[in-house]
Amino acid sequence: MEERNRKRGHKWIIAVLFFLALVAVGIFFFVNNYFEIKTVNVTGSDKYSHDQICEYVFKGRNRTNTLFFKHDYKKNTEITIPFIAKVDVQVKLPDTINITVYDKNIVGYVKYKGCNMYFDKDGIINESSTTVLDKIPYVEGLEYDSIVMHSQLGIDNPEVFAYISDITQYLEKYGMYVDSLVVNKDSTLNIRLGKVTVLLGECGKDIADKIYELSCMQEKLKDLEGILYLDKYTKESRKIIFKETKSEEIAEPEGENAADIPATE
Repeated sequence: MEERNRKRGHKWIIAVLFFLALVAVGIFFFVNNYFEIKTVNVTGSDKYSHDQICEYVFKGRNRTNTLFFKHDYKKNTEITIPFIAKVDVQVKLPDTINITVYDKNIVGYVKYKGCNMYFDKDGIINESSTTVLDKIPYVEGLEYDSIVMHSQLGIDNPEVFAYISDITQYLEKYGMYVDSLVVNKDSTLNIRLGKVTVLLGECGKDIADKIYELSCMQEKLKDLEGILYLDKYTKESRKIIFKETKSEEIAEPEGENAADIPATE
């Protein structure tokens, strides 16, 4: 009798274990299927593609299941992406992950010891990279002895950073990409656009209107070589002069090769 009871007890244990195993397998398949990542939404960045952002966010974290990903993300919320100031990740159960990316406010870059040093509107160096980032202009003419990461670029006329920031914002507004910005010793700025040098003149003076006029003339200028004197432009005179020249030397806007260009109505 005792032997029979013992065998019956073993059968119950095996049955219970088998049942628990079935429950565990059922839970496993339910969690895997119901919480499978089906949608990943990425918003906020024009510097990286959807797939590139996902590579950074899912690195070292589960990329198939929202519950497991959420667990991994809570253990390590740090996501570092070059040129990105902040990344917000939200898990929306059962199957969606929303990623919001905030770009750093980069307005230009200079070259230093073989690297491209990117700075913001205050001249603070934010990134060092061998990569040339699209739509961020190279800035020539800034004089400095050394560069320290996360510090302002040490130049004699730091007010020029605000001018550079204004120009890049208006260039972006009108969908323009320029080869470089040139800071002159008197703190005036030029734009290099193909083989055309565009003189903008004094900081902040009618800059919005000047960039608008430049955007309207961009197609006409692409096959030309010379100097565009937007520094002479004002709302009142609306005078724009272009002088053909094969020399990089900036000459006075006079002579037989100089021509008035009508401003946009």
